[in-house]
Parts: sequence; C-alpha cells; structure tokens
Amino acid sequence: MLIIDKFSARNRYTRRRLFYKMMIVKCSNMGVVALKQEGRKEQLFDELVALQRDMEKKLAAKEQFIKRFQTLAQTEEEPLSLLNLFACPVAMFKPGGYLHRVNHALMENTDLRESDLSDRNISFLDRITSENFAMLEAAEGVFYGKTALLSRLSNPLALFCKNWSYPTRDDYHSALFFPLTDDEHISCGVVMLLK
Repeated sequence: MLIIDKFSARNRYTRRRLFYKMMIVKCSNMGVVALKQEGRKEQLFDELVALQRDMEKKLAAKEQFIKRFQTLAQTEEEPLSLLNLFACPVAMFKPGGYLHRVNHALMENTDLRESDLSDRNISFLDRITSENFAMLEAAEGVFYGKTALLSRLSNPLALFCKNWSYPTRDDYHSALFFPLTDDEHISCGVVMLLK
C-alpha cells in the first residue's frame, strides 16, 4: 500500500499529483480492471478491423477470379478444357441444376461419366438434403446474376453421384457458385467444390 504524507507537498502541482496517486490507490481494484477491460476491448476491435480488411481482400480476389474465369470461358470454344485445369471438382449446370459439363476431378470422385451427361438429364439439385439446402438457393441465384460462397456443407460431392449408395470422400465442405454469361445472357452456372 502506498503511504503519502499530504502535508509534505508544497506547491499546487505536487499536491495535485499526490491527490491522483491517492485516487489510484483507493480505486486500484476498479481502475485497473477497467483499464484492462478497456485495453482488451481495443485489442479485440483492432483484431476485428484486421479481419475485416482480410475479408475485403478475399472478396476482391474472389471477384477477380470469377471475372477472369468468365472471360476465359467466353474465349474458349469448349469450356471443358478450362474446367479440366482445376484440381477441385467443377461443374457447369443449366437451370434446374441439370449438369452440362463436369471436369475430370468431379468424374474421378463420383460415378459420373461424360456419356452420362449427354444420355440423360442429371440434376444435382434432386439430391439436396436439409444439410445442403443453401446449395439450392445458390444454384437458383446464379441465374439472377448472383454469386455465392458457401461453407460448412455436408458432403456436397455426393450430390453429383448417379447412385445414392456410391461412396464419396467427405473432403469438400465449401462451394463457389457463379454465373457464366453469353452476350449479356446467363447461359449456365458454375459450381466449384472447395476444401
């Protein structure tokens, strides 16, 4: 405990300084806790601002990726060559979730074959479950020009299988949905499964 002799202070400045020291001693429990909480709030706020900046950078990178993908898809005669450049499963789909093109990574991880796409209409939306209901909304939103990045999905790869019982690895838990335009008209949507 701090002991201060009040009468030893000779001038106004010294008395004021001693007064504040006494106040600190009296309110040490409340003041220190309040200062620690204030410092903690400032630290949390700084972390929040830093996370916001990171998120803005990631959103900007996502938008750049989508624009470049759309530009490349418009210049390619066969978009399948573009899809096959990706190591993650990628599919192009028509309204209703009907698969138009899928890349090799998606075929390797499911029971789909290229001939299946031309032989019959396969819609990944037919297999939507309550765990992956957000994928339905994202797929429909693509045809209104919306993009969506979904996370915490429950085995979305299984939606692209022909057979319900086909075993798939549960490696992918996110999906990026975006539209592909063809002369200002949305021709199809793209879904990219991410880890």
